This record gives sequence, C-alpha cells and structure tokens, in this order.
Amino acid sequence: MDELTSNFGLKDFLLASLTKCMDVVHARSGSIFLLDRQKNQLVLEVSRNIRGVSLEGTVQKVGEGIVGKVALSRTPLLVKEDDEIFFPRQKSPIYNYQTKSFLSFTLDYSGELIGMVNFTA
Repeated sequence: MDELTSNFGLKDFLLASLTKCMDVVHARSGSIFLLDRQKNQLVLEVSRNIRGVSLEGTVQKVGEGIVGKVALSRTPLLVKEDDEIFFPRQKSPIYNYQTKSFLSFTLDYSGELIGMVNFTA
C-alpha cells in the first residue's frame, strides 16, 4: 500500500490503483477513463493489457459505446462470457477484446461522475 500513499502524480496514482484492483479481481486488462466535463467525453488516462499496447488518450463520448453508455446510465455493467451484450461491439482496432467478459463502472465523487473503470477477465 505504500506506493498508493507516497507522493505520486495523478497518472502514477491511477496506474498504481488500477494495478492493485486488477490483481484483486484477477483481470487480464483494465483501464481508467476520466471525464472531460467541457467536452462531455471520457479520456483514457491509464490502461494495462496483455499486449502491452498503450491506449492512453483514447476518447469516448458520454452516451456512446459501452463505456459511454455505462457513464450515462451511471449503472455498473457486468457481462459474463455467456451473456448477451446489449450494445453493439465497436469495430475500432484499439478495442480488440480477447474475451466477452468484462466489468465497467463509474467513478463518482460527491455524487458527480468523474470517470470510469473497466476490467476484462
């Protein structure tokens, strides 16, 4: 826990938090998006994946795609391998999911949306 309480910058704190959470839930990949309120879009700040590909800076509008729809509804989404997905899959090469199992939920502070967290199994 010391790495979470030392004097980190925001990106370092987010990456350390994501790594710890991924370890707890045994996730293969994960990401944290932060909300840009002025543009009403989510910006990928940190991610970890098995391919080692950096996706930071990826943008998703609130209300669009899976992460955007979960952000808009403010309702966590857990999809298991056998579940039917309610949102169309994105065709972008950066969204090359190796599994259909994932968890997506909001980060809130004082009742306000500040971002999103996503994990894949």
